[in-house]
Amino acid sequence: MVIALIAFSALEVASASGQGGPPLITDDPDTSGPRSWEINISAQSDSGGGQRRLEIPSIDVNYGVGERIQLKLEMPWMQLRGSDRPRLAQGPGDATAGVKWRFLAEEGKTIAWSVYPQIEFNTARSSVNEELVDAGPDLQLPTEITLQIARLEINDRDA
Repeated sequence: MVIALIAFSALEVASASGQGGPPLITDDPDTSGPRSWEINISAQSDSGGGQRRLEIPSIDVNYGVGERIQLKLEMPWMQLRGSDRPRLAQGPGDATAGVKWRFLAEEGKTIAWSVYPQIEFNTARSSVNEELVDAGPDLQLPTEITLQIARLEINDRDA
């Protein structure tokens, strides 16, 4: 298995591109397109203060309702380890539901801008009790903008 991973990583990549997008901290105003699905699976880790928090996996499912509207549902599986905890705490994290509306420009144009209201809500009382998540809902009203110059895209998200 290790040899296969080393051989695979040594292969030359003909074309690659990178962008900030869900489920990462950054995002862009583009939508997935009409009747199109976009499913992202990731793992995130955060440590500090003697604790390590993992979101593994975090699943982000998006569905394009039209050219400019996208629905979103995201939820991680949480794990928390800490020097002050006798055991690993784990359980479902908060779910996030949202609607992205790209109100300016078409995908691939010089400027694109969207609003992306989202609500984050508890999925399990046990995750609140284990201090994996904070109690109660959280409303987020981010706006996202992309400026494209030739093959360079600059993305900004303000939450």
